[in-house]
Amino acid sequence: MKAFYHLFSLLLILTSYSCASSGELQGGPKDTVAPKLVVEKSSPNFALRNTQRSFVFTFDEFVEVKEVIKQVLVSPPLVYIPRIKARGKEVSFSFNEKEELKENTTYIIQFGEAIRDYTEQNKVLNFKHVFSTGDVIDSLELKGRITDETKGEGVAGISVMLYDDLLDSAIIRRKPFYFTKTDATGHFELGNLKNDTFRLVAIKDENNNLQFDELNELIAFEDRFVWWSDSLSQNRNLVLYKTDVTPLYSGYKHKSAGLLGIKWHTEPKQLPPVKLEPEPDEMASWLRGDSMFVYYHYLVAPDSFWLDAGNKRGGLAMPDTSASPRSLSFQPEFGSVGIVPGDTLWIDWERPIAKIDKSLISLGDSSTTLKFEIVKAYPKKTGIFAPMLPKQAYNLSILPGAFKDVYGNTHDTLSQSLKTFAIEKLSQLKLEVVGLDSTKQYLVNLLKANKILKTTEIQKMGHQILFFDRLKSDTYTVQIIEDSNANGRIDAASYWEQKPAEKMKQYNLEKLRESWTLETKVDYRENSQPAPNNPGIR
Repeated sequence: MKAFYHLFSLLLILTSYSCASSGELQGGPKDTVAPKLVVEKSSPNFALRNTQRSFVFTFDEFVEVKEVIKQVLVSPPLVYIPRIKARGKEVSFSFNEKEELKENTTYIIQFGEAIRDYTEQNKVLNFKHVFSTGDVIDSLELKGRITDETKGEGVAGISVMLYDDLLDSAIIRRKPFYFTKTDATGHFELGNLKNDTFRLVAIKDENNNLQFDELNELIAFEDRFVWWSDSLSQNRNLVLYKTDVTPLYSGYKHKSAGLLGIKWHTEPKQLPPVKLEPEPDEMASWLRGDSMFVYYHYLVAPDSFWLDAGNKRGGLAMPDTSASPRSLSFQPEFGSVGIVPGDTLWIDWERPIAKIDKSLISLGDSSTTLKFEIVKAYPKKTGIFAPMLPKQAYNLSILPGAFKDVYGNTHDTLSQSLKTFAIEKLSQLKLEVVGLDSTKQYLVNLLKANKILKTTEIQKMGHQILFFDRLKSDTYTVQIIEDSNANGRIDAASYWEQKPAEKMKQYNLEKLRESWTLETKVDYRENSQPAPNNPGIR
């Protein structure tokens, strides 16, 4: 009985312990407060005639530093990387022993979001340390915002830089005197600036080297300098552009007589100027990636000729004609299904076409052969246009010999089945464009998946209604370009010419449904996406 009593007591204790131990420990609310600087235990801010090379900042809780290279900015920029570390509640900053501080200069050390508490990662924002090696702390400031070219929205993380070297080449030769980065809304603020004249430039600094790399980086700039007269603060807003890079000649290939390949250091947006001397009797050029191909033909071929490409000039020997290519490849720009009646069937050839034999081309169905026309888009595209009916199946046959290039080469057989789209499933767009300057010219592009489908020109009209028909059900974008020089294309910015890009805005439209007419309005004065006037009509 006594043994049973002891066993019962033990079970009761264990059961009570289990009940008391179940559940989770409940703590207090999550810490969301960033560490605070303990001023009396830290290096004094805004010190004059500073000779110290190390600073210590003490906070009210344990901290750490992260992304130092990205977050910590020092103006004027340093030659050598400083040492920054956290230990316990302290963050220390030390100049490299080789760094020579400038005389009579205000230095600003900005920590960005590098300092965070150890447990919850709450960030210390806008923390900076300022000192002067002279008798004064500079007090001028510059504020502003960097926006993107298309939507006018602020861009975060852009390096905003001031140069006391006013030459335009300073942005590729040296680092700026002051710099900072934009916040999440694109705004920036540069403070404690000296009274001087500066060149203002902002770049999307992809490699964090504080220099403009024209091939890969966006840039914002003004054609005027920044200086202060009677105001302590200036405000400048800039637009970020992709610049128009001048392609530089980087080599050539000349294996076949009559065909010359020229390599450029970047992909040209339009044909760069190229000259052959003596001048050929026939010459055509086209682009493929970062290469430019030049077809040339001399009635009396010289033994050699001169090539002028970019700023380079060199002599080329005429290759042996036996080295000419022996085959001709091609790429159809149409698929087997979804052909819209009235569309041209385009084929992109490897080289310019010199001869066409229509008797070796046929297009029709099982009972009818269609009459067709050949359309040439010089130098190396051909199109086949035929009155195809909707919802019909056709077969296109192109036999060897139908097309011959400038060397007399032909192609393999092309045999492709085609199925046309139902006309009643096609839709149309009625687009009213308003808010234009009646003294200017505009280009209106209709895009699908970033590819331009149709372009319309509006000349010196404040508003115009445009119609786009025979459209498939899909999502489309309208792009409006202010064609300042009336050359029929958009011109990118040029920093070296201090020329901004032509103004462009894009508007996403409501999805176009089958058998639908979408009526909508775009106001060029606005950046917001347009809403249709009505949901559409059948």
